[in-house]
Amino acid sequence: MEKLNPDPHEENLYLDLKKEVDSLIIKGKHREIYKDIVALIEKKLIEIVLERTFGNKLKAAKMLGINRNTLHTKIEKYRIDVDYYRGILG
Repeated sequence: MEKLNPDPHEENLYLDLKKEVDSLIIKGKHREIYKDIVALIEKKLIEIVLERTFGNKLKAAKMLGINRNTLHTKIEKYRIDVDYYRGILG
């Protein structure tokens, strides 16, 4: 049974996620969809929070509810350029 009035943000997220899943299937990468999608979402979430905190990793870690060292590990894993987000401020 579908919701009568779906949240438009939730609907947009669903459609974007569906496109990514379809893209992975078309590329033949359908064996690790969960891992690939979680990594994609995690990277984008970290980038968005770093943008909002102007690259302040301590503030970003607090917003994300994770340890600063965990954030640092994920920044390295996804090769995120924190200096880029620091440059947004000035």
